[in-house]
Amino acid sequence: MFDTADEPLAMAASTATGIEALCRAVGIAAPGQLRDPAGLGARLEPLLRTMPSRSWLARLHTAGVPAAVVRTDLTALPADPRLADHTAHHGCTVVTSPWRFS
Repeated sequence: MFDTADEPLAMAASTATGIEALCRAVGIAAPGQLRDPAGLGARLEPLLRTMPSRSWLARLHTAGVPAAVVRTDLTALPADPRLADHTAHHGCTVVTSPWRFS
């Protein structure tokens, strides 16, 4: 998880291809040793804080890097369109199971 100018982001780049795509998307050189990208997080942290999450998401998704805004305010979950089908309201918001039994 990395802070941006407004909201934190979670990114999934664990393969050499993913790390290269991530580095391309944010405009930095990929670490020489992709299997052990020591220091990559330290290089990303200050850079990602320079723009809002929506800007980074657009770049990351264009590069094929899975990424999403991290919701730190749980009251915002019902308004998240990705979760609309997975919440129910019974006096309070409840996350529903993705499984259905007949």
